[in-house]
Amino acid sequence: MIRDSQSDIAVFQEARSDVDEKKGQITELQYLLPEFRWSVYRTANTVEKYKPDGRLKGWEKEGLGILSKYPILEVTVQHLPHTKGPDTNKRIALHVKISLGRRKILNIIAVHFSYHRQQQCENSIAVLNFIYMKKLENVIIVGDFNTYEDYQYPVQVFTRKNNRVKNKCDELRIGLPKLSRFQDVWQNKSNKKGFTFSNMPTPGYESRPDRILTSHTYHVEETWLSGDGQIYKDHYNNSILYHRFKVLIKNAYENYRGQMGYSCVHDCGPNGSCRCGNCVKGDNRDCDSCLECNGPMFIYFIIYSMVLLLCILILLYSVVKILIIAARYNQDNIYSIMGIKCCLFNTELYDYQLIPRQYRRYSRWRICQVFKIPPAILMFITVILCIFLVWFGRRMFISSLNNIYSVMNEEYFPSDHLMLSTRLFLP
Repeated sequence: MIRDSQSDIAVFQEARSDVDEKKGQITELQYLLPEFRWSVYRTANTVEKYKPDGRLKGWEKEGLGILSKYPILEVTVQHLPHTKGPDTNKRIALHVKISLGRRKILNIIAVHFSYHRQQQCENSIAVLNFIYMKKLENVIIVGDFNTYEDYQYPVQVFTRKNNRVKNKCDELRIGLPKLSRFQDVWQNKSNKKGFTFSNMPTPGYESRPDRILTSHTYHVEETWLSGDGQIYKDHYNNSILYHRFKVLIKNAYENYRGQMGYSCVHDCGPNGSCRCGNCVKGDNRDCDSCLECNGPMFIYFIIYSMVLLLCILILLYSVVKILIIAARYNQDNIYSIMGIKCCLFNTELYDYQLIPRQYRRYSRWRICQVFKIPPAILMFITVILCIFLVWFGRRMFISSLNNIYSVMNEEYFPSDHLMLSTRLFLP
């Protein structure tokens, strides 16, 4: 989506990184998008305690990140006020100066505001005061303002054109600065609702917390939304299922070794359960060593896989043998070419003595005598056996298969937020 949008700057909220911040989602994205030569990441919170002996390692920290195709000249982190309230997360504003050349400097401020209303107002006022204190020009504020349709006052702190317009953030007596003069790029170019956020458990957009606000020095040329998940679901369904299969096998192996603990890399929400490292549809009841991935199930899977693999190899052997014999038997009759008349049913063709003398000393050739059955019959037997093994496996591992295929709707969406993009012109 980022590449398709042809963006020059991309801003991310809730970006994860390892405990040492050397590896994270921003560095992974920059590796996949090498055209973004400059990047910055700053931590806001530690969301997981580092456990050297734990089942899961990595992504312990969370913060804001920016990718840019243009040079980043300066980075500043503004710690936003943190007052008592239900939201205990620390909030920051990440400010970067980006050079466009010809003495054009952009001031990008990435934000992720609190979900608590009073703290949202405090976050807005703090960012606005920071802009005036630093006397910033050509400002673009990008991020998740966590605002809902019934309480947009924290955004209106930036966009209202008249200080006489009533704003409930005034009631908090925080002290609003002077006129802000910012424009909402979506409202500037569209009359549609522009909803970008979906509340679990069902993707259905109902609010617009994601905003891009710019100073009036910019001309908004275009604004659009992307990432509704349908293309992702259509093209990556098999990849998602394969990933869930690998996670389940990995957790089965860890359970076999006696490792315990929460196995999912994120919370599965109120309508999902963490089972064997996968979020599955159902009640909010987690299970580490479930039936579908416990130690005995891992042993059964290994034995079953070996038997199935052996069956497939024998089938391939019989097919290759048929092709070799058919190639040697030169007749025009189609039945003769297939070997039905004589060749494939002639056991003398598979005698050990037919093996070239220089290769007979290799003992592995003697193993082939185990298959001293006409290849047409051998192929028929192994096809039946493979079909039986597939049927048996579906019944034996039905709980594991249900785990893999019980994909929550949210997993088909790269994010529960849409991506908001805009094209700006700076004179």
